[in-house]
Amino acid sequence: MTGKSQNPSQQTITIWDPWIRIFHWSLAASVIFMLITGWFGLERSQLFRCFHDDIGQVIAALITFRLLWGLIGSSNARLLALCQNPLSAVTHIKDLLFKRTAKQERGHNAAGSWAVLAMLGMLGFQAASGYLISDTDNGDVTGPLFYSYSVESELPSFINGFTRGELTEQLLELHYLNADLITTLVIVHIVMIFLYWLIAKQNLVRPMITGKMNWKSSVAAPKLDIASTSRGFLLAIVVVLVFGWMGDWHKGKFFEGALTMCVAAESEFDF
Repeated sequence: MTGKSQNPSQQTITIWDPWIRIFHWSLAASVIFMLITGWFGLERSQLFRCFHDDIGQVIAALITFRLLWGLIGSSNARLLALCQNPLSAVTHIKDLLFKRTAKQERGHNAAGSWAVLAMLGMLGFQAASGYLISDTDNGDVTGPLFYSYSVESELPSFINGFTRGELTEQLLELHYLNADLITTLVIVHIVMIFLYWLIAKQNLVRPMITGKMNWKSSVAAPKLDIASTSRGFLLAIVVVLVFGWMGDWHKGKFFEGALTMCVAAESEFDF
């Protein structure tokens, strides 16, 4: 006796592994905090001065985890899976806006893939530059490697015309500029989520919460290899240990500003 096969349009399938979801929401919360405290007059507040450096280190650790997970993680999280044909990205956006449809993907679509790569690149630069700069105009926020970097000594001979201090000043300017680019990309990301929901009737938020999606296509969903949870757990431990060593977290310096200057010295945040 042969039973009826389940219609692919009725399937609920796994799309995102737990580590991608943890990464996504942790990064979203961290970036939103950084952007809010960097704007709206809060850039000189106690909130900014106490937490900006620490949350920046969290973002650096998250980006590093995501890049490594892109090498050993689930198949739709791989970095190679994100490197899709740019023309496919243009076609996807045109179909969404003019044909009011968007093909379902068991992962990032072509346009979303390039957006992810852009965000990883910009946030990676922002975090890396933050380690080497000091913002004395906005509460004297200093990166963990600023002083060990020896800002007064000369750079290697292959970099002519700069002292380390001059280079860090250039990095600070690029840090400001890149923050504007990140803000723009975040706004575009939010707008696109609403467009997918309104035009293509695709909810992109729920799968990033539950890890599952309703597969509506009449074609069977592509195969997805989900990496083991233990692999992600071990990778997370390694990343935390490395960044903890770089930031002296083991010496109680992580969130030290919040525990001392912000809590002990101030009765409330100076907004």
